[in-house]
Amino acid sequence: MMMKYEMIDLGLLHHFLGMGVVQTSSSIFIHQKKYASSLLNKFRLNECKTVTTPLVATEKLTKYDGSGATSKEQYISIVEATPLQCDNRYAIVVTKNHVFHQKTKHIDRRYHFIKDALGEGTIDLVYCPTSEELADIFTKPLAKDRFNYLRSMLGVKSAQDLKGSVEL
Repeated sequence: MMMKYEMIDLGLLHHFLGMGVVQTSSSIFIHQKKYASSLLNKFRLNECKTVTTPLVATEKLTKYDGSGATSKEQYISIVEATPLQCDNRYAIVVTKNHVFHQKTKHIDRRYHFIKDALGEGTIDLVYCPTSEELADIFTKPLAKDRFNYLRSMLGVKSAQDLKGSVEL
């Protein structure tokens, strides 16, 4: 490309779109250390004790966490992912098959938005075993082993795994 276009070799990439990039002979590590540090400083949390998982596995979560209501548009923009994985086979069958109407008539019509989205082709329900439910890492407090397993399933490596091979 250098023969066809005028360009200068600036060396290895170190930053891209606000993310730090560390390249080794076997991998590329992308991190947001600067961004995370700025958030910790902004909210005066830089002296807080570190933890190995984002949530405490024994903590009980409640519907009312003090974060306030979310807008319908915000929720829809998050949920529009296709396919939608579900670990409940019966829920998938009921949603896809209209014959089960008698068994679900007690459910208020406003809760049928998944069935409507499925009918519109916005989403597709796919079975996913509970043990492979990757969303758990974002939505549930997990034990360290489970957290590490799901993190590896997402292809995310811990910075500790890279010690000695990269400098952050």
